[in-house]
Amino acid sequence: MVCPELLNYLEAAEKLRTVVWANQPSSTLGDTAVALVRAGSVLDAITVEAVGAFDASKEHKATGDFAPAHHLARRCRAKHETMTRLQRAARKLRTMPHTAEAFAAGEITLDFPVLDEAP
Repeated sequence: MVCPELLNYLEAAEKLRTVVWANQPSSTLGDTAVALVRAGSVLDAITVEAVGAFDASKEHKATGDFAPAHHLARRCRAKHETMTRLQRAARKLRTMPHTAEAFAAGEITLDFPVLDEAP
């Protein structure tokens, strides 16, 4: 079960998928691409925040998983390294409020060096 806000987001994303970008005015495509990258960063920030809350709750242990990254990799059929990256970013951002704010605003991405480096 997920929150209604996430369901609304998924519905809006589905509508956005119907846009034929090649039919859009070429003068707008650069700004559109930048806006979409920033929107992706905002979604990444939301995801990282949720992963952080899941990590702090220790709920992953109820399913027998050692860490949230293990749980997410299994349930999402994703690379463990990718899920570990989300978990690591969530833990780092707990002590980096200004970076968390910039990430949430879409001003930086998960590739931002502080978020991307291993401990």
